[in-house]
Amino acid sequence: MRWIVGLDLLELSHGAIRFAKWIHRHHPDEEMFGVHSLGPQPQSFASADQSEEELRQWILGLAERSVADQGASSSFAGVAVVEATAPEDGLEHGLALKQASALIIGRKARRGEDPVVRLGRVARRLLRQMASPIAVVPPDLEEDLPPGPVVLATDLEPSSDSALRFARDFAAMVGRELLVVHAVSVQSALQVYVAASAWDRAHLEATERGQAAVSAYLEKHGISAQIEVVRGPIAFGILSACERAQACVLISGSRRLSFVDRIFNSSVGGELAALAAIPVIVVPPPEKG
Repeated sequence: MRWIVGLDLLELSHGAIRFAKWIHRHHPDEEMFGVHSLGPQPQSFASADQSEEELRQWILGLAERSVADQGASSSFAGVAVVEATAPEDGLEHGLALKQASALIIGRKARRGEDPVVRLGRVARRLLRQMASPIAVVPPDLEEDLPPGPVVLATDLEPSSDSALRFARDFAAMVGRELLVVHAVSVQSALQVYVAASAWDRAHLEATERGQAAVSAYLEKHGISAQIEVVRGPIAFGILSACERAQACVLISGSRRLSFVDRIFNSSVGGELAALAAIPVIVVPPPEKG
């Protein structure tokens, strides 16, 4: 499998480079290609006697150095500079150019930080439009990931089938167990009037139904995995499960919400990618038609 690693020439892509190095260390057949998307703005800063090709080679040298500084040169099959109007277009072009299957990018927020903007504009746009799996990585990700399983967060809907297959293959590739996490909730406007014992029983029954549903979902797809059912809020429950299990990577499906849908419904995959302390791989469903 081939991966494109987005290189922004800043520390924001350091975690992405380390994650690519980690994958390659666990499975050397995985090919990594670094791509920097060169927009029109940098050319305005070129000196008067510097040609476009000289500028391009200078940027390429910086991109190669960013990989080398993380000790990852031997993990990369190559580094390229792609010219595009927008960074996300350049990365998608690099994906097609190298016939790659997935993309790795960094996010803005470090682990444990709570800034106003956590993902960044490019990451948000790629998560909305990418037809391939995209891994979003904290910039300060450490080289050695936690020792636990690969976690798949799933709502058991058909749109998650691609993520299930990807998670199964990824876990096998890096030699980790697969843990499937499903979130359930019990909502009632009468909660305040219900006895605590009855409310606890309702949650227990919901958890048992969730476990049965996950078991049936995995059996349907012929996949064996550990199961954990958590209670909402969804993102908090899933991230707590990852922390308890010392998960190394979190994988989620994507519902490909439209702009209008996103106004009324949050994207769980995007929320996990923004908050997690580990790499999050968001896997979209197959394109229709």
